[in-house]
Amino acid sequence: RTAAAREAAPGCLRALYGTDNTRNATHGSDSEESAKREIKFFFPALSVEPLPRAELTAIAIKDQLEPTLITALTELCKAKPEEPVRWLGNYLLANNPNKPKVAQVVIQTAVPQPPAKKAVPDLKVIAGLREYFDSLDANKSGSLSLSEFQAAKISALGITLPDIDFVKADLFQQLDANSDDRVTWAEFRAGVLERSADLCFDSRVSLYRKLYGEGQYAGARTAAELVASLQSNTATLKALFGDDLPALVDVFKALDKDGSGSVTWDEFVERVEGAFRPRAPIAHRERIKKRAPPPFEAPPSAPPPPAF
Repeated sequence: RTAAAREAAPGCLRALYGTDNTRNATHGSDSEESAKREIKFFFPALSVEPLPRAELTAIAIKDQLEPTLITALTELCKAKPEEPVRWLGNYLLANNPNKPKVAQVVIQTAVPQPPAKKAVPDLKVIAGLREYFDSLDANKSGSLSLSEFQAAKISALGITLPDIDFVKADLFQQLDANSDDRVTWAEFRAGVLERSADLCFDSRVSLYRKLYGEGQYAGARTAAELVASLQSNTATLKALFGDDLPALVDVFKALDKDGSGSVTWDEFVERVEGAFRPRAPIAHRERIKKRAPPPFEAPPSAPPPPAF
């Protein structure tokens, strides 16, 4: 490039001060795309989209380039250095008003926290729970069978679920850590005191899926499908909502949030969870929504849903 400049324009800056193709005294972009990229780097405040017209370029040079260049040349004349070109270049680099800046990245380091202390149940609670366990242990064997456990009042365990046999059976299986069909005091204590929230959550999921009609229909429930499922679980509904249970058609209408004529699993969970557990956090509802019954594929010979 320097050699080409000496042949084409012997009096230009590159021809006079360039030594080779790298140290060629001045820089010029090799293409329009390179110019756009390089101008943004060296002059970030200069607009290059699109490239300015000649008259706008003249204005930008006058407003943005000339003040800095005049100041630099004035200082050059005062300093009278032995190598004026090098001095001028260093001065412009040091005093570039549009000098590119590298953002300082601050990495937040996590402050180590001491391990959370495990909550220790009150001794009175443990003593009361042991007394209740012993009262359920009819044959004083030191462990509970399913039949003995089904005599329990779930509310006495601090678990807000209705006393329904299939719910109790589900709880029993979860408490039975070693799956030997017996719940020892250690399993009972650990399950109720340390896992009561999870036990309650899992049992509510089982309860809702039973009411919704798990494995009977595919997709959202129509009025006929849902009412048929609720009719087969009237005892469960009464345990949930009491004897003042409204007509099942009214229940369906209350569950059909958007009035579409069908009830999705999300609608069902939101309405029933809200009525059954008014203070249940939203996170619990979202967890339950993710546990929707699996899609059901009816065989060709399956009977149609009951008419309503």
